[in-house]
Amino acid sequence: MPPSAPSPGTDIGESTSARTDVASSPAVGETRKAYFALAASGGREVLTPLAPARSGWGGGGQLNGSAVSGALIRATERLASELGGADSFRPVRWAVDLYRPAAAAECAVDVTVVRQGRRLRLIDAALVQDGIPVARSSLLLLVTGEAGEGTTWSGSGSAAVAILRRAVGCWRSDAYYSDGVGWTRRLHDHRNAHRKATWHPPTPIVDGETLSPLQHAAAVADIASLVVGWGTTGAEYINTDVGLVLSRRPRRVDGVGLVAQDRAEEEGVAVGRATLFDRDGDLGEVTVSTIRSPERAQGNGF
Repeated sequence: MPPSAPSPGTDIGESTSARTDVASSPAVGETRKAYFALAASGGREVLTPLAPARSGWGGGGQLNGSAVSGALIRATERLASELGGADSFRPVRWAVDLYRPAAAAECAVDVTVVRQGRRLRLIDAALVQDGIPVARSSLLLLVTGEAGEGTTWSGSGSAAVAILRRAVGCWRSDAYYSDGVGWTRRLHDHRNAHRKATWHPPTPIVDGETLSPLQHAAAVADIASLVVGWGTTGAEYINTDVGLVLSRRPRRVDGVGLVAQDRAEEEGVAVGRATLFDRDGDLGEVTVSTIRSPERAQGNGF
């Protein structure tokens, strides 16, 4: 069982029960419900949303961004794996445009290979509902090879980020952090103007399927909008896109986290950047473009 939730302000990273060895208990994905159930219609796959796919926006009648990104990356990664020499290529950029509200209804994914070269591959996808695309994505893969011989500048990393990594390495439920409060299980504990971080165990994209490391990273990337935009009044901004760049995939599917790095806001438009990390260190960066919503998100501690 996951450790019991601490009271607000308790640092979960210091809790003895939170240090339980993951290997001694069932995998997180075995106990968490998937975003979608898989069906077939007219000879093509159809994804039917389940409860975890519902968004706090739109009165619960919309898909959340993690479900949308997850559905798109699932189809994209499958096509990428079918291309010749797939093992020699690494995903380095995942971009999603959320340009229409995606209803909490059946959907399908169309995937297209834009470029299949010796060093670069580009695959586009679209989430379709009732014949209308509601979101699109693009995955860039680059061929791997020997590292450069020279030495270049690299950021030394933040001590705070290193502390966050150590604290959340073995958690088996969603957790939320803000400076001055620490880690708790409740998002509502962090209605403040301090820097935020989150930790997320894997949620399967499709019921009965094994979640891949890339799928896990791509789905969680959407939560960067919450990490950089959660303030004293909760969630006021909704993201219109997700941009993820990766130096590597997560090495295990046992959780990834996000920590806010930058945010700029003016006249109802805000952009932000967060670092994506796993137990072994930084994976990459996520950027989001957001707009102030006239409504407030509901549920899930919002």
